[in-house]
Amino acid sequence: THCDSLPAPWRGPPTALETAPDSGIRLYPNPARDHLILQLAARHLPAELELWDSQGRLVYQQPLTELQTRVDVSALAGGLYVGKISSSQGLVVRPKIVLNR
Repeated sequence: THCDSLPAPWRGPPTALETAPDSGIRLYPNPARDHLILQLAARHLPAELELWDSQGRLVYQQPLTELQTRVDVSALAGGLYVGKISSSQGLVVRPKIVLNR
């Protein structure tokens, strides 16, 4: 028979956390409306956050120097963004972020 798709195991409900729990980085809520909360373990500071839109344009950049940072995304259009969190220890995390408008 012809098969266009393969079944994938269900892994439970989605969470608002976009990073692995053991990475020391948490980003929520996701989807977001006007802000994100980014929590970093002290070992990752200082760090930097970048947000890239679906066209590959860098639309937001912010240094991260606190364990918890409120990121104002109210000026960005709704849609899908790719984040890049670069830590001082060389860790790079690329969460997908959805902004609902």
